[in-house]
Amino acid sequence: MTAFISKSLPATVLLLSCAVAGCDDGMDVNSVLTEKGLDGSPVVLGVSSPTARRQIAVDVRPANEERGDIQSLYLDVSIKPSLQGVGSEEHGRPWLRARVLQASDGRLVTESLWVLGEPGFEGYLNNIHISGCIRQERCEAAYVLELERQGPPTAGELHLTWRTQARLIWTDPDESTVAMTLREE
Repeated sequence: MTAFISKSLPATVLLLSCAVAGCDDGMDVNSVLTEKGLDGSPVVLGVSSPTARRQIAVDVRPANEERGDIQSLYLDVSIKPSLQGVGSEEHGRPWLRARVLQASDGRLVTESLWVLGEPGFEGYLNNIHISGCIRQERCEAAYVLELERQGPPTAGELHLTWRTQARLIWTDPDESTVAMTLREE
């Protein structure tokens, strides 16, 4: 039994990696995973200004004359809210709606809604697939992160910090052959 496990473990890890990364039949086992993170500008949402938008852009291209292709490209967003100056909760807690929209046409990509109030809460919008980039050598994509305070009209402000991360699987196993930028515009 031990011999079977030790011989099948590398294949199992490769299959699981491929399943998590969203690989298809054309997955090259010599690909490289590259990640880039960005801490976004802070957001404050009050009763009189309940909505804020931030634009996120990702750009992938070959770094030199060697070529490769994008096998998968994903964005993840994490949001940490903090309620400031909130009194009693007799009217309830505010909610936070986070949406990711295509910057080009406003099409909704994903969204989530959270009731706030628990200290240390963090919300996630994960595995946002950038579909127009697969098997391309270059890709530029832009998204809008829309943050909206909703729910009962409680006093105080909602302070948000957010972070986004891009994950790229590139066909060339040499990470120096690809350049990826992630920025807030």
